[in-house]
Amino acid sequence: MSNADTKADIAGRDHEDVAALSSNSQTGHFIKWKRAKRPAALLREAGYFLLGVASFATVTGLYFWLDVPLVATAFTYLVILVLLSLVSNLSSLIVLSFIGVGCLSYFFAPPIYSFRVDYPQDIITISAFVMTSFVVNFLVTRVRDANQRLEVTNKALQIENVERKRAEQAQRESEHRLRQIIETGPNLLRSGGAEGRKAEVQPGFMAQVQAILNVLPTYTWYAAPRGALTFVNARTADYLGIPNDHPLRFGIDIGATWDEWIPLLHPDDQERARKYWSNCVSTGETGEYSYRVRGAQGDYRWFLTRFEPLRASDGTLLLWVGATLDIEELMRAQEALRESERSARSAIDGIAGLVAILAPNGEVETVNRPLFEYFGRSLEELKNWGTSDAVHPEDLPRVLELNMRGLASGLPFDFELRLRRFDGEYRLFDTRVVPIRDDSGRIVRWYNLLMDIEDRSRALARLEQMQSDFAHMNRVSMMGELAASLSHEITQPIGSARNNARAAMNFLDRSPPDLGEVREALGCVVGDTDRAGDIIDRIRDHIKKTPPRKEHFDLNEAINEVIELGRSAIIKNGVWVQTRLSEGLFPIHGDRVQLQQVVLNLILNAAEAMGSVEGEPRELLISTEQYHKDVLVAVCDSGPGIHPAHLDRVFESFYTTKPKGTGMGLSICRSIIDAHGGRLWAEVNEPRGTIFQFTLPAVQAGS
Repeated sequence: MSNADTKADIAGRDHEDVAALSSNSQTGHFIKWKRAKRPAALLREAGYFLLGVASFATVTGLYFWLDVPLVATAFTYLVILVLLSLVSNLSSLIVLSFIGVGCLSYFFAPPIYSFRVDYPQDIITISAFVMTSFVVNFLVTRVRDANQRLEVTNKALQIENVERKRAEQAQRESEHRLRQIIETGPNLLRSGGAEGRKAEVQPGFMAQVQAILNVLPTYTWYAAPRGALTFVNARTADYLGIPNDHPLRFGIDIGATWDEWIPLLHPDDQERARKYWSNCVSTGETGEYSYRVRGAQGDYRWFLTRFEPLRASDGTLLLWVGATLDIEELMRAQEALRESERSARSAIDGIAGLVAILAPNGEVETVNRPLFEYFGRSLEELKNWGTSDAVHPEDLPRVLELNMRGLASGLPFDFELRLRRFDGEYRLFDTRVVPIRDDSGRIVRWYNLLMDIEDRSRALARLEQMQSDFAHMNRVSMMGELAASLSHEITQPIGSARNNARAAMNFLDRSPPDLGEVREALGCVVGDTDRAGDIIDRIRDHIKKTPPRKEHFDLNEAINEVIELGRSAIIKNGVWVQTRLSEGLFPIHGDRVQLQQVVLNLILNAAEAMGSVEGEPRELLISTEQYHKDVLVAVCDSGPGIHPAHLDRVFESFYTTKPKGTGMGLSICRSIIDAHGGRLWAEVNEPRGTIFQFTLPAVQAGS
């Protein structure tokens, strides 16, 4: 090898060392770049927050002008928060959630222009909005942060992979050059020939090998056929802290044992490395192994070493030649990636619900531990949920259709379904699916949160049954109060029928019988009995205990029937009734008996209240009108009235202003109206009395 070649190799090595150093610092530069982006990230976060405030302000103003209900407004706020959670941080979302609560209570929950919320259903709606927004925002932001950490780790890992490929390429080049020396320089090897002596290595050959290994941009070494380390290149010697005059720097075999280099490794790696090296030396096979090596400063770094035997033409083992790569940064990146995955898995497993992570096409990728525990199935079985009994057979077609449409829309969607538990029981779940997008807006995965609402659904069913029972008790109580007056209403047509029947008998006794008069008298008998039968049928409808039955009906007609039913109480208290029922009202969809119970209760309360008024007109006005998409019913009396401070309390259970009242009538009335999607409230009637009003959703034409 010429002196010029050696200088060129050294210059090349210095150039490659600089390149390698630059490559190793790429990760550090990447981290500094990420730190430099922090001010920009704060500005971007402020922009997202202002965007959320502007969206809330726009929706609030528009919905308040359109008189949109509280529930629809809360749902729109929730959609805005879910979309912002894809790009904003959790603290901004929490602030926006509280802003949303303030807007809901101030502008949409009665009384408006006040942060006070009076109605239980409004409190439930706002509470549900707060809990849902916190859960969804926490889930999406946690998962998004985990993804960002994974992206940073992946980029660092890509850099390390590039470095590793460069080192591997350098190693392959060094091995190729060594092979060239062996193949093109047979005169450097001395064979035993006919005497049968084994091949030996000439000193000139070993010098060239050492020169090549010293200029290669990697950690290289070779060992004697017995496995003893004989030579390390300058880069390796400097890392290990080997003195400049040590035999290993010059390839001098001092008779070391095959495992004398093992103490240089980390104590946890020594035994495995000893066994692996011993096996390779005994079999003569190529090997590759990773371990931690102690440096001159006493610190340990991860290395990957690859070695293979160098043989003469007759197969004699001459040397073990190896190249070692520094993979410390790669191992750290892999450990950071594993830690990030463990953190993400821990976060998902800690969520109080069943979580599934889906591919962009909707295929299940992974699920959290609670979901595994609920189904008791493997991941492969869960991936086939569309063809198994995981979803209730009655729900499966609907769920597949909703899932397909939701994935195609690219927007968050939700629905309810029944899922089979490991013990065979189907339970009702509320599932919410949210897309996660990359910087370009492309969906990279879906997150599916399933919340068990079976117990809540059963509790609501029991509550509805209790409300129905209370309503029935209230109807029976009212019929008891009306018993005396209703008996008069029934006996009057019966007495009339009896008189008409006697008249018919008298007309038959004439000679000849007056059949025309008889026919007329008998017709009156039939009319009187039908009238008595109608009264009894209405009483029976209000007393018998039947499940709620919703149907379309004419509200004006139903109110007229109630007025007839309560006429005796109206007459008893000397009340003058006036009706102002608007024509052309849209029909109502609801339980006719329950809604008649509400009107009857309000009429009886008004009649009883006005019964104590002396010297003033006792007037009762019952009116209906079309109110936007609802029907408004008002019952106005001229009684003593209710103190303005108690207008809301009269709807509380067990609160009453009557000496013998139970305090349940108006509470039950409000529950009935709420169950029908309406609202019941009271106002002061000027100059005296009270106005009870309620709204009911109307059935639009053609629906």
